[in-house]
Amino acid sequence: PPPPYASPTSPSLVTEARLCSSVSSLPDPSPLLTADPATGAMRPNEDVAPGVLNCCVRYKDRVDPDPERVVLRLKSELDGILSRYHVSSGRVDYVSASKSPDFLAFEVRTAELQSISLLRMGKRERKAFCLNLYNLMIKHAFTKVGEATGRHNRPHFFPGVGYELSDGFFSFDHVENGVLRANRSGILPPSDPRLRAALDDSDVDPRIHFALNCGASSCPPIKKFTGMSVEEELGVVAKAYCEGGNVVVGE
Repeated sequence: PPPPYASPTSPSLVTEARLCSSVSSLPDPSPLLTADPATGAMRPNEDVAPGVLNCCVRYKDRVDPDPERVVLRLKSELDGILSRYHVSSGRVDYVSASKSPDFLAFEVRTAELQSISLLRMGKRERKAFCLNLYNLMIKHAFTKVGEATGRHNRPHFFPGVGYELSDGFFSFDHVENGVLRANRSGILPPSDPRLRAALDDSDVDPRIHFALNCGASSCPPIKKFTGMSVEEELGVVAKAYCEGGNVVVGE
């Protein structure tokens, strides 16, 4: 397990993050460094775990008791950053956004997700949180590692990129197929402790298809979901999608 580190919300850590390419310039121990399992050498966290989007720093700070508030706050922050990099046809210049100082500060703040547990949430709260988390993750991933386009990177993107929570690492596939779809695909083996976070089979809601944004042009727009009203919100999203000319019924 990672050693106890200082709060990643400290402004000094954002400054340190800008120096992360020069390991010798960082203090020891640093919340931005991890011992390489193979060599023991201290390396930036993101080099040791390249698929983990929120490992810029290791988190040890107060945890907001409301996970929904955390994920929606992060989503709002990232949406605000990306809104400044819209180009023609509604597309986003993710490459330019990734170089923004505000994006680096956002990445430091995503470390708070490391202390959030799906197991401590009720079913409705877990469903809403995972929908929001997935939709936050897609924009974060597009900005940090690039868009999932083409047959070369798409097969590795959804199973290999994700967030570290206190229950373990959750990729896009883990969140969608492991948790929200009750692990029907078997992506999480029976011995995997993350399986405890999966919804019951009877709680699987096919309307999540209309709520998740995977980055394809046909995907529905990203929405905000709440544990209190997730069932009603899914109904609204599903209806809007079907009424938007996206559904063709064969004869």
